[in-house]
Amino acid sequence: MGLVLLIIIATLLLWLLAAAGLVYALTHPKRKTFAVALAKGDPTDPCDLELDAQEVTFTLCDGSRTPGWVIQGNDAQGPTVVIVHGYGDSRYGSLTRVPLIVPTAKCVVVFDLPGQGESESRRGYGGLREPEDVLAVVGQLEKQDADRVVLLGISMGAGISIAAAAKTGGAGGDVRRGIVGVIAEGPYRHWDEPLHNVFRKHRYPRRPIIPLAGLWLRLTARGFNNFDRAGHASKLTCPLLVIHGSDDTLCPITSAREIAQAAPVGKLIEIDGGGHDNLPCDHEQAYRDAVDDFLKRLCLRGGSGTM
Repeated sequence: MGLVLLIIIATLLLWLLAAAGLVYALTHPKRKTFAVALAKGDPTDPCDLELDAQEVTFTLCDGSRTPGWVIQGNDAQGPTVVIVHGYGDSRYGSLTRVPLIVPTAKCVVVFDLPGQGESESRRGYGGLREPEDVLAVVGQLEKQDADRVVLLGISMGAGISIAAAAKTGGAGGDVRRGIVGVIAEGPYRHWDEPLHNVFRKHRYPRRPIIPLAGLWLRLTARGFNNFDRAGHASKLTCPLLVIHGSDDTLCPITSAREIAQAAPVGKLIEIDGGGHDNLPCDHEQAYRDAVDDFLKRLCLRGGSGTM
């Protein structure tokens, strides 16, 4: 009997340690720094793409600083596009999308989220607090660049962008009024959707590890119970474009449909055969056409109206 009890206690401890490790991984992603981007052959500076840019430093909500670039666009009448990267990425990864956006943008802004890239912050927040950081970045743009802003988020950054644009009240509400559109690339609706798919792919035991991690976050993380990105999309006062690959095995297309349908002015572009995070490279023309059409329509209607 004593041995059985010992085994039960040991199993519970292992589950708790696994859940704690998962929470740590969610809030402390591997950082994509200059060295990592260089080793992967990714661009490390806008000049690598023959783009004119100003290097800037933004202050995040916790007072820490994060690096970024304000990149010159080709359309003086276009909006400012702020790119919000995904989990485990950085402004270097965002650079790969910039050439597809500059033709119809006034300028393009890229930066590192907290706890990622080369930001000073030691941890991230799994998409919970980052919407406030996005609004802080928008609030620090030059006045002439902040009058019409489009947020373009990728994966986790897509949900962050939707939540930031939907945020009301306080200083965030003032900044939000300058956001005229959101582009969500490869979003997921609930916090654990990508985790279940990653665990399933590698045949890791999903239960009880993921539910325990969720309980941990529910007890410790502010805003966790309000994570639903479809719920955030329903509060948008600006148009939403969702771009999603039909073969995305990390973030299900069903979530993309629900998010787009929830928005008062929402549209889904489903790219046939597209996966996760490969749309600008493997489906460049379809991706470019979707973004160009959305940005041009925003300019024609002044950021409101139907899609």
